Amino acid sequence: MLVERTFTATPERVYAAFTDPEQLTQWWWPTGFTCPSAEVDLRIGGAYRLTMTWPNFIPAEVRFSHSMCGEYYVLDHPHRLVMSGRAVSDAGNELFATLIEVTLDACDEGTVLTVRQSYFDPLPPPDALAGAPRLV
Repeated sequence: MLVERTFTATPERVYAAFTDPEQLTQWWWPTGFTCPSAEVDLRIGGAYRLTMTWPNFIPAEVRFSHSMCGEYYVLDHPHRLVMSGRAVSDAGNELFATLIEVTLDACDEGTVLTVRQSYFDPLPPPDALAGAPRLV
C-alpha cells in the first residue's frame, strides 16, 4: 500500500505526530475508532504499542480486540521512519504483520508524507481491509 499526502506543517511537526505518544492517541486509528493509550520507546530496536477501541456503529459480532505494536528500525529525524507493525489480539496472537516506511519531504506547502506499507502473512482479515482505500 502506498499513500501520499501533503500537510501544511513542518517535517518536524509531522515526525512528532508519528513518534509522540500523546499525538498518536489523537489520530492513529481510522475515523470513529479511538486510541486510549500509546507507548513509545523511540530508539532503534525500541518498541511501540497502540491500543484500539471500536466505535459503537460497528456490530459487536465483527469486532476483534487488538493493538498495533512494532519495533523501530530506522529513525532519521525528521525525514524517515521505518518500523514493523503487528496487529496483536488481546490473547497475544498475531493477526497480521507489516513493514511501514514513513518518508517526510519539505515542500513549499509544508511536508509531503509518503507511507509505504507491505503486508506479510498472515494478511489482515477481510473485514479489516474493507474500508482501506484501493490505490493503484
